[in-house]
Amino acid sequence: MKHIQSVYSLPALLLSTSTVCASTYFDSNPYDIKKVYTSSKITVESNESIVPLTVITDQDIERFGIQSFEQLFLLIPQLNVAFDGTGIDVSNNISTLEPLRMQVLIDGVVAYGTGVLEMHWEKLPISVSQIQRVEVVHSPSSSVYGSNAFENVINIITKKPQSIGDQFRYIERGFERRLFGHLLINNLYNEDDASNFHHNTGLSIDYVDSDGYDHLSSPWDKLSLKARSVMMIGDHQTLDLTLAYTEMNTKHWDSSWEGQAPNNSSEDWAFRLNYENQISERSLIKIITSADVQKESMKMNAYFNPLLFLDETRVVAEKYGLGIDDIGDIASLPVTPELIAFAQQYALWLGLGSPVYNMDAALKNNTERYYTGFDYLYNISDQLTFSISSNARYENYDTDFAKEKDSVYQLNHATELAYHSLDHDLIIQAAVMAERIKDYDYEAPYRLGFNAGLTSSVRVRGSYDTSYRWPSPYERLGLLNIPIVSAEDNPFNIGGGSSFAFYQQANNTHLKPESVSSTKIGLIVDTPGWGRGYSDSVFEITAYHNDYDDLILGTINLGNSYLSNDGSMYRIGLDTSLIGEYENLFYRLGASWAQDSNHAFTSDIQDNFEENVENYGVSSALAYVINDVTLRGKYFWRYIPDQANRTMYGTGVSYKGIQDAELSLDAQYITNSKNWSASFDNRPDELIISAELVFDF
Repeated sequence: MKHIQSVYSLPALLLSTSTVCASTYFDSNPYDIKKVYTSSKITVESNESIVPLTVITDQDIERFGIQSFEQLFLLIPQLNVAFDGTGIDVSNNISTLEPLRMQVLIDGVVAYGTGVLEMHWEKLPISVSQIQRVEVVHSPSSSVYGSNAFENVINIITKKPQSIGDQFRYIERGFERRLFGHLLINNLYNEDDASNFHHNTGLSIDYVDSDGYDHLSSPWDKLSLKARSVMMIGDHQTLDLTLAYTEMNTKHWDSSWEGQAPNNSSEDWAFRLNYENQISERSLIKIITSADVQKESMKMNAYFNPLLFLDETRVVAEKYGLGIDDIGDIASLPVTPELIAFAQQYALWLGLGSPVYNMDAALKNNTERYYTGFDYLYNISDQLTFSISSNARYENYDTDFAKEKDSVYQLNHATELAYHSLDHDLIIQAAVMAERIKDYDYEAPYRLGFNAGLTSSVRVRGSYDTSYRWPSPYERLGLLNIPIVSAEDNPFNIGGGSSFAFYQQANNTHLKPESVSSTKIGLIVDTPGWGRGYSDSVFEITAYHNDYDDLILGTINLGNSYLSNDGSMYRIGLDTSLIGEYENLFYRLGASWAQDSNHAFTSDIQDNFEENVENYGVSSALAYVINDVTLRGKYFWRYIPDQANRTMYGTGVSYKGIQDAELSLDAQYITNSKNWSASFDNRPDELIISAELVFDF
């Protein structure tokens, strides 16, 4: 067995054995491909993690021509990737509110709030060009990261300024144009520099102008400005400070509006401070503080039936539990005074020629998010490592979408203990979280797991996880409330103060936390050579059983305001992957299969609710490097009966023969675009051609 020193953080790795000068720290690669930073607060070798995860590095992004989040997540067969108007939807296909069950982090900090129902990937203040690596943990992880890590964790680790350098990047990709520029400002390091303070500071601009997918007519643009400085104070302290501004304008397509796309604009100011101190050879403390202020407004110009705003309609809808699409069924209802009153208004509407009104509406959705916390790691011995972390999040809302949803806080305290045998034949790890959120008591998700070496190249791992997710403020007290600013030709006296779907105020304070328990067992084969020419090939296979209970069914929409915890299901699955290289050929191959016991993640109104649901996914990426030329190909297939059937082919070439520059040409072809998304009758362009120029100056 190989002997590996227990490593629990980057500074610990660099400073635990000897004092290290600043130049050594900044010149080293801070994200070793052999280590993982997300499955636990205790950094481990990737093959020694007790839970399965996928790692995509910046080298993968370059070799396989990844230019967008969509292409990046298509490399992971376990994830369901669909187009969603102005961007993509990434999920595990567990629920209709998938983003609330997936913790998304940027450099370890939550990327969105507990009250947000979507994960808008294009709104993130980063581009693919700034990504050092992406780690996706395929296991419930509330014991480490809290409530939203109900199903898994996606951690996007960004490049430090010195890793980007001075760079200009331009992408012409079918229907969109992307520009990225970065300028490095730093003091030069040398062995004779006696200063105790060193820094690398980078200024960047990221601009996207997209026409949107042809079928959706959903153009959007984004501008991100960022300043980041990584400072080293003495030999034991580092300070990472980031200021970012993002502005985005979208014309977001949604099937509910029948093509009447609202215009949305948002501004996001973000501050982040990360402080690390190597207190001793055995201990490290990390303190993270962040603030995020988002100002968002939506303007809509839509046509609507004025009957939706009448008291007579509201009374009938509440009495019979009708939704916005059920007006045609009113004739079949029993005759009551309420129905007669509505019928009179309905007759008046018909007599006026069935007028359709024009509505101008403006909504705001402003959110302030604050986060602070610390991680403390202590190497008790060469075999035993202890970690404790405590975090607090506070969010303040000023929004037209949720009455009484003014603020929410979340507190969590996590503890981990990891045992590594001297030769790493055996690793045992335990984690527990004590967490509470406003209006709820503490929950205590936990994890137990092991990773054992059977031979020098074969390892087996197993884990048992429990996770929880609290209902969001929107689910508990949401309100779909679109105030009317003006209306012309108004015989029904509809005007200011009225609202679209005014009867959809939710009162779901009865909702309790969702829960999941997960059992996983996996086999890892890591070999430096399977025959002549092979090197560094890793094969993994994982079998799992997830048991879900108290799932929240449905979502608040124009036809529904009442939610329940009646969902329950189990999922069994098998994931496999093979990653490595053969001479100059680099490859990533993966396959995923899962079977769900029923459609509990949707609702029991489906005809086949009790039937098992199969999920299939296959992904592959190949890159062949010949001197300055890289040839590549990609393939992705996702199939869920009656829900999704998508296939994507990709091919491309890169050339580095020009001094300080790289040219790339790629094509992406989708063969069955109408079934690309189950939620929308939409599709991207069937053939997307992209060209990219990267210049390091």
